[in-house]
Amino acid sequence: MKLSSITKDILTSNNFKFIHVESVESTMTSIKKFVGKQNICMLADEQTSGVGRRGNKWVSPKGNIYISFLIKYDLSIENHFLFSALTANSIIKFLNKYIDKNINIKWPNDIMINNQKIAGIMTEIVEHNNSQYIIIGAGINILTAPKIIDYQTCSLKNYK
Repeated sequence: MKLSSITKDILTSNNFKFIHVESVESTMTSIKKFVGKQNICMLADEQTSGVGRRGNKWVSPKGNIYISFLIKYDLSIENHFLFSALTANSIIKFLNKYIDKNINIKWPNDIMINNQKIAGIMTEIVEHNNSQYIIIGAGINILTAPKIIDYQTCSLKNYK
């Protein structure tokens, strides 16, 4: 059974539709067309116009993880940070299976190893028909890391 089949089965059993695409402009923007329909998990092999915080570009070549979740929720706006905390801790738990290094969160959205960014998280709240939805996006550098002036990055491959 392929990983995407396992992922799809887990998500389907938890009221999510799983969408796997080879290439997309951005999972964060593409997932918005599903607002109001159902919970979605979108995984892309690459993003051609990946989005970071404050409109920054997120370099997104094949070989890394680019994923967004669209979730209908009823938490107060003050508590939506729980989604970021859950996502950050989930990424750290995943990375700890492969890396024996100190991995930490540079709040609010960067996952760091030895002061180098290996992953990023962003969230966006969307309202539709008096219901609130949150979009949670994450990018994890698996095979490659972008070269950014004044900001060190790394990938899982650097540690394996």
